[in-house]
Amino acid sequence: MVLAANNLAPQANLSKVLGVQSSTYVLSETDENDQESSESGHITLEDVRSKRLKALEEAKKRHENALERVKDSRERFKERLEKIKDEHKHNVLENIDEKITEHNTRWVNHWNGVLDRLREVLVKIQTLTDRAEDTGKDVGAIKAKIAAANTAIESAQAAINMQASKTYVINISVESNLREDVEPVIQQFKLDVKTVLNSIKTARTAVHEAFKSLRDIHGNDAPKTSPVATESGEIEDE
Repeated sequence: MVLAANNLAPQANLSKVLGVQSSTYVLSETDENDQESSESGHITLEDVRSKRLKALEEAKKRHENALERVKDSRERFKERLEKIKDEHKHNVLENIDEKITEHNTRWVNHWNGVLDRLREVLVKIQTLTDRAEDTGKDVGAIKAKIAAANTAIESAQAAINMQASKTYVINISVESNLREDVEPVIQQFKLDVKTVLNSIKTARTAVHEAFKSLRDIHGNDAPKTSPVATESGEIEDE
């Protein structure tokens, strides 16, 4: 059971696990127009902030609803936990239960922040695309990539929202079988997290594809950095 607890990696660096660097999401050019509402229906930085608040509220609401749904199960868990005579096993099991809940809440909030930054990058790509279009350049390919990136980001948002609604309750059977009780819960949690990470990686890749199309038409005038999803899931500047 201790091994199962270690597999959860409570000391893991979130930035490393998620492949996020705080300085990664940088485009070299900003514009006051990014702050303004767009009559063309493009996403603005104000939209990003609004989506951020909405995502946080949605995550909180989903988590509260999930806790209510499993209220009885959690009560049974607490009752059975108190019946475990081995103090070490009791403490390890209690710690695993707390860590899963803590990690899930922390990661959901962090993932929402990642999507915020991807949306901000996309806003700047859209702004530069509009400028290119105003000079007569063909931006059809870029617009298609931007639309695909928006779809990928919203898909990742849906996955995060779904994860926010999940809870993980260990069904304790007998004291001699605790490891077998714990491992399926941890494995399910890790599988669910991987699903969300894959959706975020897809969104990152889509944003980078839009950036590459922008760079193709801007040449030397294009921003020099963009989020790049590596095979390991980490982010590097290109």
